[in-house]
Amino acid sequence: MLSLKRIIRLYKLYSERMSQINDFSSKVGYTFAYIRGTLQSLKFKNKALICTMGKLRVYQKACGSIHVDNFVDFGPNVLLSVWSSDIKHSALLTIGSMSHIGARTEIHVGDKITIGKHVRIGWDCVIMDRDYHPLAGHDIEKTAPVVLEDNAWIGCRVIVLKGVTIGHDAVVGAGSVVTKNVEPNTMVVGNPAKVVKKGLPSQTFPIQIESCL
Repeated sequence: MLSLKRIIRLYKLYSERMSQINDFSSKVGYTFAYIRGTLQSLKFKNKALICTMGKLRVYQKACGSIHVDNFVDFGPNVLLSVWSSDIKHSALLTIGSMSHIGARTEIHVGDKITIGKHVRIGWDCVIMDRDYHPLAGHDIEKTAPVVLEDNAWIGCRVIVLKGVTIGHDAVVGAGSVVTKNVEPNTMVVGNPAKVVKKGLPSQTFPIQIESCL
């Protein structure tokens, strides 16, 4: 059960978020998006104050769980597919507070994908820790955890493949295919993605958000 202190805290954070929007109709739209998203969070492992700007497609079996923190924004038609082909192992998707998932982006979890705080993911991206098919001579597909650390920025139409860690404050250029780890504060572009710039500045969080409700 929510405490009065937590409710007041969340309301203040919500008010601060709304104060950044000048247009009244946009405020109304976002308010309904938060109501819709918070109701949709009932499908997750935890309840959270999240924003869904359209349909959120969730494909989750008993062998998968989703944990989303407060003030995560989902664009229209985002897909969260979380399930394990190994019945002895549970798949887990975790998304930190203040992150944004762009329209039509798909996240496919067969083992574990962790998205940090204030991560920006563009539209039409694909992030997957699995192959969706076993290798020759194997009964179970190969998976490897994916991590997107705090403040990472992922451009539109990026593909992130299994076993990749993208460091904090890193930038992945639009249309890139990431097959190897990206160091913090580094920009990569291309297919396969290669380093084009190092020493990017670290960002500060705009506001501090408590974890789940």
